[in-house]
Amino acid sequence: MWAQEGFGGVSLSNANSTTDVPNNIEHCSRSGFRVYPDEIVRDGYGHYVRKKSYDDPHPSDHIKSVAVGKKGSPSPETADTFVTTNQVQPEDL
Repeated sequence: MWAQEGFGGVSLSNANSTTDVPNNIEHCSRSGFRVYPDEIVRDGYGHYVRKKSYDDPHPSDHIKSVAVGKKGSPSPETADTFVTTNQVQPEDL
């Protein structure tokens, strides 16, 4: 390794380093631990986690909602009726 002077000061570089070796380490999305690819699984939420950090999705996550067109009561709603003046007298209460 040798030092090279740059704009922001000294930067270190290694003339003998290579980047052609593939990295065989994965990162757990939940804990951040570095693990080998055979120790990692995909959980129900789409994250790649180690087997010790695996958590099943909650059963209510798989419940489907009702479509908008199929919501509501099967019978149509009746028209609203409004009280006009002088229909209700104090004696009626």
